[in-house]
Amino acid sequence: DLTQKARDEFGMVLGDYKPEEEIADAEARLSEVKGRIERLGEVNPLSLQAYEEEKKRLDEFLSQRDDIIAAKKNLLRSIEELDLRARDRFNETFEQVRKEFNYVFTNFFEDGQADLVLTEPENPLASKVEIVVRMMGRKLKTINQLSGGQKTLLAISLLLAFYLVKPAPFCILDEIDAPLDDLNVVRFSKFLRDLSQRTQVVIITHNRATMEYADYLYGITMEKQRESKVISARLADLEKIVTL
Repeated sequence: DLTQKARDEFGMVLGDYKPEEEIADAEARLSEVKGRIERLGEVNPLSLQAYEEEKKRLDEFLSQRDDIIAAKKNLLRSIEELDLRARDRFNETFEQVRKEFNYVFTNFFEDGQADLVLTEPENPLASKVEIVVRMMGRKLKTINQLSGGQKTLLAISLLLAFYLVKPAPFCILDEIDAPLDDLNVVRFSKFLRDLSQRTQVVIITHNRATMEYADYLYGITMEKQRESKVISARLADLEKIVTL
């Protein structure tokens, strides 16, 4: 039986088998090996197939993980490049706005100066912007020291500074001169007059002083009840009529 079993299971002739070395306590060793085999339990004949399937899934997961890591690196690299480009564009535009802001401000306030300062110049994209103003050589610590009209002109200066950096075919202003006193209205109107040489300025106003600097006037009247009518006038033509 042992000879037949050796031939069937191991493909060898038991009588020709010669061990390479003598095993001490062969019976005890055999008993130990049998015990370990019994503790392993039954052998699953599909274990190799299951292993291959699990290994394939693991390889797919590892491949997906590597793709995600690579995508993360590319994304971080793109964010860094965009951040650098945004910083450069911001700094360039910021310097242009600073220049135009001071230019407009000095047109409204003689001997005045205005500047924009970053509180965190090393991190411009997240930095706050402070407005520094000098009036007649005197530095103001806070904007609250300005009058209402001066604050309005300061805000208008910043608004127009942005416009001069990125101009458009039209500049439309709605009641922007309402808080200004007569003197500041004249200064503001003169600046708009100069600006109109480069772009078309449309301003909605009820201020007579502002209207005097316009080329054309458009208004709404109601000659008949519940019937509105648009009227227009060219000031140059009106001046000729007055002269005649």
